[in-house]
This record gives sequence, structure tokens and C-alpha cells, in this order.
Amino acid sequence: MTLNGHGISGTIVTEEAGIRALFERENIRYDLWNGGEVRTFQGMMDYVNRDRFLVVDQGPGKAPVIMVTNVVVYIWCMRTIQEELYEAFQSFDDGSRPPESRGFDGISETVAKDETLDQAVVQLLAEEPGYSEPGFRDPKNYQVYRWTPKPSGLRDSDKWPGLKAVYERNCFNCQITNPRIYHPEGYHEIRDGITTVFRWKRI
Repeated sequence: MTLNGHGISGTIVTEEAGIRALFERENIRYDLWNGGEVRTFQGMMDYVNRDRFLVVDQGPGKAPVIMVTNVVVYIWCMRTIQEELYEAFQSFDDGSRPPESRGFDGISETVAKDETLDQAVVQLLAEEPGYSEPGFRDPKNYQVYRWTPKPSGLRDSDKWPGLKAVYERNCFNCQITNPRIYHPEGYHEIRDGITTVFRWKRI
């Protein structure tokens, strides 16, 4: 299967053996991807098998590209001031922190192969702020609408060194309509040994 768009062109590689062969051809040291600040090769394959996450071979001498389809949700609450929720920081179980995410606002999640964008938004809200505030698991407590951002350009991958990345971002605004689920101190999520803390900021 070929891909021609988003500023890249090449062949989509889906099988693990083919992806390993591609990385070895381009001298990508995926054996050094050891988790923590850098994701593992197996972690990448989990995305390939589960999500809208493509590995693209651009040809000899060119860095492989990962193309990721995600939803980005901007959660805001209008009180006497308008506030937006953002990811303040992450921490591991030992108290250490991974590098700060670069280039994105909002809260994002990769879209699974078997879900629609709307389903991905509901899932994101239920799992992330909804981890500490169950009210986010009920769509009756908020309103969501979609808007179209400028396409993201090709960039170095933060998570898998040696690869390029392009993100197909599908952006949504989420307005809290039930004041009960507004927590002024923010929210948190715990997943795979990483705690993510969300805080409010004025906009």
C-alpha cells in the first residue's frame, strides 16, 4: 500500500518483520529504545496493530515516518473567567519525570482502528480527566464540537529516535455544562505507572 499526502510519500509497512528490516536498512537503533523517556519497539508495534498508526518507508536514505491519527480535545469552562485544561506534567512511580511534550496544546489520544473520531473523544474524556472525576464518563455533562486545524508538518519523533512523525490532528472543543464536574485544582490520570496531572489556565 502506498501513501501520498501530508507532505510524505512512500510505502506503508504493516508487518513486524518488514518494519524491522526497514529500520535496519536505515540504521535505526531500535534496540536502544528501552522504555521510560523513549518508547520501546514492542510499544510501537502495539500502536501499529491496535491504532491508526502507520509506518511509512520513504525509500533508501530517507528516515522512516510514523503517521499518527489522533484526536485533540480542548476542555474549557466558562465561569467568571474562561479557563482551559492542559497537561501540567507527568511523573513515574519513582518520582522522576519524562521530558515535556513539545508542540501540542490540548489533550490528545491516538485513535484506535475500530473506533470513530467521536468515539475516541468520548473515550479520551472518560479515561483522562474521567479517571479522577467520573462525571466526564457521561457525555451529558459536556458539549463537544469539532474544528479543523492547520495540518501538522513533518517533525522528529520524540518517542522513537531516528524516525520522523506526522500527526493527523482532529481537534474538538469540549465545554463543561455541568458545574459539578469542574474541579478548580484540576484532575489526574494514572496509567502504566505514569501519573498525568491536568491543571486549569486562564485563556
